[in-house]
Amino acid sequence: MNGYKLGLLGYYGFGNYGDELFKVIFEQYLTNVKFVHFQEVTGVMKGFHATSEMRQNFVDSVDGILIGGGDLIRTGYQKINYWFPEYLSKPIFIHGVGVASWLGFNQETVEKISKFFQHKNVKHIGVRDIESKKWLEKHIRPRCSVYFYPDLVCALDLPKVNCTEKALGIITRKQIGQALNENQRTKTNQLLNKVCYAAEKQGFEIRQIILSNGLTAQEELDAAKLFNFPGKIIKSSQDLSDLTKYIGECSLIISTKFHGCVVASMYGILAITLNKTNKFINFYRMIEREELLASIHNEYLLDVLSPYIAKIPTLTRNWLKENARKGLLDLNNKLTTHFPQ
Repeated sequence: MNGYKLGLLGYYGFGNYGDELFKVIFEQYLTNVKFVHFQEVTGVMKGFHATSEMRQNFVDSVDGILIGGGDLIRTGYQKINYWFPEYLSKPIFIHGVGVASWLGFNQETVEKISKFFQHKNVKHIGVRDIESKKWLEKHIRPRCSVYFYPDLVCALDLPKVNCTEKALGIITRKQIGQALNENQRTKTNQLLNKVCYAAEKQGFEIRQIILSNGLTAQEELDAAKLFNFPGKIIKSSQDLSDLTKYIGECSLIISTKFHGCVVASMYGILAITLNKTNKFINFYRMIEREELLASIHNEYLLDVLSPYIAKIPTLTRNWLKENARKGLLDLNNKLTTHFPQ
């Protein structure tokens, strides 16, 4: 394939549903480009696991670097994952990222991020919520403009589904099973069981969706077994399109995973989140549905089975998709201008 070589940096290769979808979307919208993944060149999956020499070898193998998407600006960590100075010898394009300010504010880390974002070789910054744009402009003050577009996954062309049965989809992640202490896990499972029993009485089929593939899928499948609602159906696949369909085939979603909520919303399906980190709050605020924010200990979940809760309007979904696509087209235009063929 002819075209320029673009190094792709992000949380790739682990099988996390949303991150793997980012790759699919970049490949769909960015033209005349050959993507080069960090692991292809260095043999390791993350930049902070590599030596400076390995990172430089990666830089030398590409014409430019695309960093995104996801919550890659992690302000409270003592380490940086993506903002290494070696990368700055090539043009940098940052797109679809968010600020994980819920992690706190580590001054040394923020200073490293500032030096990176203020460099003359950073040519584009696109973030996925207005709050991240404001945070960067206040704390980082990048050299180039910061643009806001909805999350990359809003641009996904959703596969058609045939939703013929009432189904409640439960999406958890491995941390729900493994990171909680025994008391927390018991309370979480008790609440989910209450919701599932109530849904079953109303004719819902209970489906637990393993929203990952690759390295992460088996870990999340093991964690899913800790929620042992009798009669539940487990849905899993290595195919991202199948996983997307599993969401679209449900009538209602309860999810701890951000892109489970995003994809459900883009299908028009109500998605109650069990997580209140920045990205969830900012997304639901953006679509004016903050009542869908819950938590793993919130009895409000029992109310979500009401037939009177409004679905996600078509106009809202169209706005999300159109503006997410606009961001990708803007990015592609900047890339093709910078790397003319």
